[in-house]
Amino acid sequence: MPLMNRSKDVRWSGDAVFVMAAAGTAAGLGQLWRFPQLASEHGGGAFILIYVACLILLGAPLLLAEMITGRAARRSPLHALRHFGTSAGGPRLWSLIGWIGLAVTLLIAATDTVIGAWALYFLGSSLNGELATSPVGANAPAVAVPGALWTLLGLTLLTAMATWMVRRGVARGVEVAVRLCMPLLLVLLVLLLVHAALGPGFERALEQLFRPEWSSVTLGTLWAATGHAIFTLGVGMGVVMAYGAYLPTTSSTSRLVGSILALDLFITLGMALVLLAFGPGAGEQMVEGSALVFGSVPQSLGAMSFGSYVIPLLFLLVVLAAFVSIVTLFEPVLNYLVEEYNARRPRVAVTWGVFCWLVGAAAILAFDGSPANPAATASGALMLDVVARHLLLPGVLLFALFAGWVLPAAVISAGFAAFGSSGMWVWRLLVGVLIPGSIAAALIGSLLAVSTP
Repeated sequence: MPLMNRSKDVRWSGDAVFVMAAAGTAAGLGQLWRFPQLASEHGGGAFILIYVACLILLGAPLLLAEMITGRAARRSPLHALRHFGTSAGGPRLWSLIGWIGLAVTLLIAATDTVIGAWALYFLGSSLNGELATSPVGANAPAVAVPGALWTLLGLTLLTAMATWMVRRGVARGVEVAVRLCMPLLLVLLVLLLVHAALGPGFERALEQLFRPEWSSVTLGTLWAATGHAIFTLGVGMGVVMAYGAYLPTTSSTSRLVGSILALDLFITLGMALVLLAFGPGAGEQMVEGSALVFGSVPQSLGAMSFGSYVIPLLFLLVVLAAFVSIVTLFEPVLNYLVEEYNARRPRVAVTWGVFCWLVGAAAILAFDGSPANPAATASGALMLDVVARHLLLPGVLLFALFAGWVLPAAVISAGFAAFGSSGMWVWRLLVGVLIPGSIAAALIGSLLAVSTP
């Protein structure tokens, strides 16, 4: 069946929507709980400096590569990679990068639906005042957690809403979700930051997050910063490439990259400050994953003034972050399937939504949907590690090699018209040499960390 290239007929209504959609893709697990744990383990401010360096030297060139590839091809990521790979005389195997991206988007979207389902349950419980009355202390019982039935109901609601939005298309679906959710998410984050700044734990959080402890920096710190910078920007999944296909030719790619980095960094550091300010106190062990967001933080808030009003805001933020991530992750998959099979978008959206629901439901039943259960928490963290290290990083490595050595010179020159030839060659050096080497080292480091007892 002939390929229907429908990406060429779709455009964003403005650059701001593109920036919010790209930043919203990864506004889930990475910013919500992984970063505070990484910063606490790897030297606070020292880790942040290394992380920002990774964003600039690794993340920004990759974002730029995905943008110019998508805008030049005006096709889905998998078709764009196949087209440019074969036109350069290379094998069709370059499309493997796209397949890896599709697999990663499925796993992350399914994981975010489970996280969002938990947050929906906690949001309802907090509005009833149940979480605010939970005692706080070393021997306090865990916050009541949802069973599999409640989590499945939340999963169904979130998946149905996301499916309904993406089936309406980019302008009437994805853009509407991004325009509504991302500004509200940022407002909630600012409100939580203000409340945290007025609380007793804010000064401790500032010191814990920004004070550099260089003695805690190891090679593992470099691998962690590299992996998290790539994961939190969503590069390598094809999302930015798909959205780049909707960019007008007049959009400044360098300005868009800078805006995405700034928004991503604000969300990351803002959420870290909130969670650290309301999280474990001085001398207490830093908890990880869902135990932080769904356990220690709401319990601490429940003992504070106005805590019963703040807890629902926290869980509403988590729900919004999960929802916008799901919607923005659905779009590249639909983009490919509609073009490949000349299929109707509503039918494809429903089919993919059901498939994603099945994956999420399997995760719920496997881990009993209990985020405060240590076994379930460990399983969720392992799932995230598998996605970030064992699937995403190899795909990013292949894409960096593709962009640096296979992408046609005409495409690169058009994308770097504003940078000049020197800027283009600096970019090719970063993408073709530095980034593949860094990612390969991070992969080896993560594998060694997993294999070490």
